[in-house]
Amino acid sequence: MMVMPRLTKEGYRIIINTQLDPDPSSYVFATHAKMVLMELEIMMGEDYSLGDVYVIDLANATMGHLLRTDINCLRNSELLSRTAYCRRIKGVHFVNSPKTIDAVVKLVKSATSEKLHTRIHTHLPGSTTLFEHVAREYIPEELGGTAGPLEKFSYQLFNKAYDMRHWFLEQDNYISDETKRPPDSKLAQDIYGAAGSFKKLSVD
Repeated sequence: MMVMPRLTKEGYRIIINTQLDPDPSSYVFATHAKMVLMELEIMMGEDYSLGDVYVIDLANATMGHLLRTDINCLRNSELLSRTAYCRRIKGVHFVNSPKTIDAVVKLVKSATSEKLHTRIHTHLPGSTTLFEHVAREYIPEELGGTAGPLEKFSYQLFNKAYDMRHWFLEQDNYISDETKRPPDSKLAQDIYGAAGSFKKLSVD
């Protein structure tokens, strides 16, 4: 995961996810979601963008990765990004989309707000349609852009998070006291509807 240093002309920040491990057994979605939230924490303190555009490389993605994706974790991440961190997701672009892309899109749409659905785009391997939405100058060379090689950006976010390691560990000490929550609270159902289920997800 990397946060590109240059803002687009619209003032948007480009966030890249790429080089997924081809082995699904090493894919832990909760760990990825944790890194996303750490990235949002860092950006809340130092970023000045008007919105976020996610570019997600699915070159190595398989159905095994999809099945290991936690839908509740995905819902929580999108909800927190939009409401707690006040980030505006202006676009989600899946590049190098595999044959399973329809299932991926259905999963993402089932876990995100309706407003975001129209901002989700898929781009086939070898296509240049991504650059109809995001200029090449904001995309790493390995994904067809001209911003420079991935290794130039890949460890910047990691290093920032590592520098804040003690602060992040301290934050894990602050949690809600669930014993004081009213027993008839239906907060999760109010937010998600059928919380924690795949009832509205239709994957062929």
